[in-house]
Amino acid sequence: MTEQNKHHKTPENQPELPDDRLFELSPGERVRLNIDMPLLARDQVKENTGMNGSMVAIVNAGEESFMIIDYRGNDGYDDFFVMNDEFYDDPSRGAIGLSNQSNKVTVGSNYHDDIFKYEHNIAPRHFEVRYLDGDIIVAALDKKDGITIQARQAELLDPNDSLVDFEDNRTEAIFKRSKFRLRRSREREKDSSPHGYYKGRPVVGRDLDHFEGAVSMGGGSREAIYVDDTEGNLVKHAYEQLRHDVNDFEGMDEAQILTIIKDYTALLMLPNEKKTTRITQQYYGDKLMPLSLMIRNRTGVCRHHALFVAYTIEKLIDDEILDGKIRVERNKIPNQGVHTWAAFYPSDARDGEDKIIVDATQNFVGTVAEAEADRHWNYRLSTD
Repeated sequence: MTEQNKHHKTPENQPELPDDRLFELSPGERVRLNIDMPLLARDQVKENTGMNGSMVAIVNAGEESFMIIDYRGNDGYDDFFVMNDEFYDDPSRGAIGLSNQSNKVTVGSNYHDDIFKYEHNIAPRHFEVRYLDGDIIVAALDKKDGITIQARQAELLDPNDSLVDFEDNRTEAIFKRSKFRLRRSREREKDSSPHGYYKGRPVVGRDLDHFEGAVSMGGGSREAIYVDDTEGNLVKHAYEQLRHDVNDFEGMDEAQILTIIKDYTALLMLPNEKKTTRITQQYYGDKLMPLSLMIRNRTGVCRHHALFVAYTIEKLIDDEILDGKIRVERNKIPNQGVHTWAAFYPSDARDGEDKIIVDATQNFVGTVAEAEADRHWNYRLSTD
């Protein structure tokens, strides 16, 4: 990284910036920005963009310029925005938010072309902005001439320092699709559904702890699976059948109970990707699909298994058979794909290391450490 005391390109409609520094990053380099020393104060940014936030930095990539805006302290979901001049003409374009749950924005011709036009010399993966542990980190990616950053202060990071190398905020991808943004912002204050609502149903995410009637959605536009727990349907019947078949839950320990649930779920919905696709594809486009449909057809994949496991464990918690809380979690690992599972947190769990994974798809019950030792899926989350 080189540092110069000179101005560089300033986005249109912006006033002349105060004294700042220009940091040049080569591919692979990354810096931590000092977000407490903005380039422009809130009143100046609001006057020119309409946004009530301070400008932390400007990233110049090719011939394009992108602003990083500190939006903390406002009502709303996002803490920071990465934006360019398109925002001035059309507020529905030219800006992507960053939050603790959606903590990375990659800028390049392969990403977010519905938000940014990328008219001038942008590489497929030019740079990324991350929001981690209260810091803003900017990294130059795969462009030969790197990027330049206008900022008051930036610290070059050791390339050997590890950042989270998997994506575990899959629920957030739902809300990056514009048709869900307003619905979530209107419903966000309802504590019973921390991830918002879709068609009146709570959206499943890692913080949801009740699954009756909840809907599980994907980062891509697939089926919207909901737990149809009503009298006489197959979800409720399957749980009641399990309770009937296993009438001595009270005499079992947690591991035994969770293993029974895992095995029962795998038999209830036999893992079969091709059959699952044939059944669910008619619901693609976020059409509501009842979980009982998968039970009726005796098939499913991880997203269906995790939902039924979570529903079943929730019922056992309500019946005081288990003591703790249940979550549905998911992540995406490069070159491996996306996976969803249920995680039971015993009442005495200290942190994510003590959670018990219940994964009917991969035939596993145990802790994250046990999964790693047995070479199962990497069930870690950035919050663990």
